Amino acid sequence: MNKTLYIAAVLVTLLFPRYTRAQQTQPDTTTLAVGLLAHRPTTATSARLLSGTEYLDYTPGNTVGNQFFAAGTAQPGNVHYDGRYFVKMPLLYDLKLDQLILEDTVHRVKLHLIDERVAFFVLEGQRFVRLGADPAAGLPAGFYQQLLAGRTQLLVRRSKRVAEEIVQQHLSFVYKETARLFIKKDGQLTEVDKLKTLLDALPDRKPELQKFARSQKLKFSPAVREASAVQLVSYYNSL
Repeated sequence: MNKTLYIAAVLVTLLFPRYTRAQQTQPDTTTLAVGLLAHRPTTATSARLLSGTEYLDYTPGNTVGNQFFAAGTAQPGNVHYDGRYFVKMPLLYDLKLDQLILEDTVHRVKLHLIDERVAFFVLEGQRFVRLGADPAAGLPAGFYQQLLAGRTQLLVRRSKRVAEEIVQQHLSFVYKETARLFIKKDGQLTEVDKLKTLLDALPDRKPELQKFARSQKLKFSPAVREASAVQLVSYYNSL
């Protein structure tokens, strides 16, 4: 079967399970997919997802952990793709490659959605938005987790890398996750690594924020930095 038509059949199965179950006696899934895409009004929209490319898992067997966000297995998520909003799609987010993946666990087909066509997606209850490159901050275009929306936003750039470690006297590859925290104000991204950096990015309310940080005993160690920043920026947005 032509690869593109096969992926079409997979996506039709995902998007219209009850209809496709009723047609299981039909042996030609290519004909079924083309027929649905041609005659059902809503399937023309779902065909936009076919613009992706096949995704192959590149992780070797002796690796500890995985390259994905959260659970590491496909979870129902929502995505705004190519001008349309799709809900309850089986998604994975590859943090190493910064790619959003659509998966069909029945046929074991994975599709890398074209990055530039993804406006945002929601996975595991977390919203990720795509931002353009920011030369001033030295950041490429990519997906950022939106911890806080509003007039001043709080974003996290999550990624994973592979490190070599000795595990039980054997050399193994271990996935390590890193996170860079940013505040976005007036369209400008500023990286936040400590309280002073955050206060400097919000100079118009600095005295009030300092007082609030002291009263709440906010800490900015790596383990609690994100939670503390959410509290402080939420307070700023309320002023």
